[in-house]
Amino acid sequence: MIDENGHALFPHTLTPISNLPAVGITAGEETYAIASRYLSIINHQLDLVCRYSPEFMVTFVNDAFCHFFGRAPDKLLGISLFSLYRAVEPELFCQHVRQLTPDAPYIVTERHAVAHTGADHWQQWCDRAVFDDCGRIVEYQAVGRDITNQNNMEVQLHEREERYRAIVSNAAMGICLVDAYGQFLECNPAFVQMSGNLPEELSMLTLAQVTCPEDWEEERGLFQRLWENNSTGYSLEKRLLTKDNRLIWTQAMTTLIRDPHNEPQYVVQLLEDISVRKEAERIRSEYADRLRALSLNATLAEERERRRIAQNLHDQIGQMLAIARMQLGKICASAGVKDTDLQQNLEETRTLLSEALDYSRTVTCELSPPILHELGLVPALRWLARHFSDRYHLPTNLSVDGAIPKLAQEERVVLYHTARELLFNVVKHAQASQAQLVIGLDDGGMVALMVEDDGDGFPRPAGTAGSEGFGLFSVRERVGQMGGSLDIETGSWGTRCRVCLPVP
Repeated sequence: MIDENGHALFPHTLTPISNLPAVGITAGEETYAIASRYLSIINHQLDLVCRYSPEFMVTFVNDAFCHFFGRAPDKLLGISLFSLYRAVEPELFCQHVRQLTPDAPYIVTERHAVAHTGADHWQQWCDRAVFDDCGRIVEYQAVGRDITNQNNMEVQLHEREERYRAIVSNAAMGICLVDAYGQFLECNPAFVQMSGNLPEELSMLTLAQVTCPEDWEEERGLFQRLWENNSTGYSLEKRLLTKDNRLIWTQAMTTLIRDPHNEPQYVVQLLEDISVRKEAERIRSEYADRLRALSLNATLAEERERRRIAQNLHDQIGQMLAIARMQLGKICASAGVKDTDLQQNLEETRTLLSEALDYSRTVTCELSPPILHELGLVPALRWLARHFSDRYHLPTNLSVDGAIPKLAQEERVVLYHTARELLFNVVKHAQASQAQLVIGLDDGGMVALMVEDDGDGFPRPAGTAGSEGFGLFSVRERVGQMGGSLDIETGSWGTRCRVCLPVP
C-alpha cells in the first residue's frame, strides 16, 4: 500500500514472505499469529500486492492480484513479471529498480495491464526494494492501484479542452481573455487579425489601449462593475483601435468567469466585426436624409404650386368674375324696370356670378390660405376650424396649449395640411357631431397637433393591415420623413389622431 505522500507502508527491512514460517512447521505461536494477521491484511486489500525476486520472478501475490488476472496463486508464482505486463520495457524497468538504494528505496510508475476480462486498465505501482543487512536487494515488494477511471477522466478533460481550444481558435469572432486590469491573457487568431497586433504585442497591451478612447469612457464603468460583483456581463457596440490606427466597429459581449469558490478569475470578451452592418446603416441613413430632403422639397414645391394656382384664381378668375358682376350690375341699372323678365334673368345671373366669386375665393383659401404665410400656423388653424364649421357643418374648436415656437416654412405647411387632411377624414368617414383641434408642445419639446372627434371610430384597431386609407398613409409618410410620428387611438367614443414633429 502507498500512503498520502507516495511512500510504501511496508518498511524496507520487512522480512521476506518466503522466510516466514509456513503452516505445519514448528515455530512460536507468536510468530505464527503475526504472520497470519499480516497475510489476512494483505489479502483483504483492494490494491494489488505482489513480491518479485531480483530476477523479476513473482514470489507472492494477494487475492486482489489474483482476481485481476483471473488466475490462482499457484499459476502466478514463479512466472516472470514481464509476462503479465507486456507493455513494460524490461531493460528500462530493470535499470530503474536496480538503482534503488536504502536511502531511496522506492519508485512510482504507471503500467498498462490487460485484465482477465480483456479490458484495458492503467495501474499506478509503487515498487520498493527489500534489502538485507548488507544492503543488498533480496526482493521487491510492489503495491498497485487501478487508476483507469482517473486516466479516462484526464483523457476526456484533455479532449474536451482540445475541442474547446479548437472552437476558440477557429471561431470567426474575436475572443480574448483579460484580467482585472484589462491586461490580455490570451487571444484567439481572429482577435489577433482584427487588432493587427502580434500575440506577443497583445500580451503587453490592455483592453483600454485597443479600444477607441471615446468608447472606452463608456465601457470603463461597465468593466469595473464586473469585478465588483454588481454585474454578470454586458454588451455594447464599440470601435476597436487597430495597430495601424484604423477603427473597426464591433459588437462586444463581455462575461466574467469565476472559479469554484465564486471568486472572479478573468473576463472573456467576444467581438463580432459589424463594420459592414455599420456601413450599411450609414448608407441607409444618408439615403433616409436624402429622401427626407426630397420629401420636404416635394412638399414645398407642392405648396408653391398651390400658391401659384391660388394666386391665379384670385388674380385672374376672381378678378374677372368680380368685374363681370359689376358690369352686370350696370346693365341691370340701365335696363329699367319695365322689362320684368329681363330684370329677373339679370339678377339671377348676377347671383350666380356672386356665388362663383365666393367659391373661387373659398378654393383659393383651401389651396393655400394666405393667412398661413402672412400670419403663421395658429391663425391659419383658427381659420381652418372656422371654415370646417361653416362650410362642412362640422363644429370645430381650436385650442392652443401654451406658446408655439416660430416654425420653419416646411413645418408650418406640413402641420397645416395634416390638420386639413385629418379634418376631411372626419367629415367623410366619422359621422361626428363635433371635432377638436389642439396644438401645443409635448413633454419632449416636440410640436404636437391633435385632431379628435366623437364619431364612429375605426372598424378595427388603427395600424393593422387594411385599417388606414391613402389619406392617413400619406400623412404618416409625410410626417415620418420629417422625423415625426402619427399615433391613432380609436374606439366607440371616436378617434384621436396625434401628430408630433421635432422643433428645429
